[in-house]
Amino acid sequence: MNAPGGLPIPLARAELPAVRSAGAQADKFRDLRSRLRLEVLRGRRCALAVVSPDPGDGRTYLATNLAIAFSQLGERTLLIDADLRRPRQHELLGVDYEPGLAGVLAGLLPPGEAVEPVPGIPGLHVLPAGAVPPNPAELLERPNFATLVRDMLQHFAHVIVDTSAAARGPDARNVAAHCGLSVVLARRGRSTMASLQALLGSLARGPGEVAGLIINER
Repeated sequence: MNAPGGLPIPLARAELPAVRSAGAQADKFRDLRSRLRLEVLRGRRCALAVVSPDPGDGRTYLATNLAIAFSQLGERTLLIDADLRRPRQHELLGVDYEPGLAGVLAGLLPPGEAVEPVPGIPGLHVLPAGAVPPNPAELLERPNFATLVRDMLQHFAHVIVDTSAAARGPDARNVAAHCGLSVVLARRGRSTMASLQALLGSLARGPGEVAGLIINER
């Protein structure tokens, strides 16, 4: 059974408002896309990491819908699930979770064999996380993650990277450093000033640039 427009039912879930052609939530993601393109990226090829202090802030929600919005420009877009602790992109987008990023970083297969097109969304591809490894922090800190990001930027116009919560370890900070650009997400009524300051401080000490702070009202 398909939703309007031929999209498979998993893509029509409330968590993916950007797949719709109209609506307040879809318009917010398109506005964010435009602001990033015109005010931050300005023609640069740069991967964008979505980071936040705590579990449940909405990183996957933001990363997925932003990637969908970029793909709607008719430009090849890659969404990387770098949350190697509690990945969800494969569930939201209806793709197999293996092989995935963990296997690529462990040297088990080349990236091209792990990247999958997303059914029903032209131009959008995903590199799922793969099986949860015993050493996520070490895998993401390896230089081959930075090499992977650089290589993917040669094949995709936009690369969006989902991450694990900063409270779960150094993963998000390492991913942001390799991407070069990040947006920080906070959740109204939940994120604390102390956790936000700690995350922003750790990012400021790294080599990457923080594009801005986004407040999740959901």
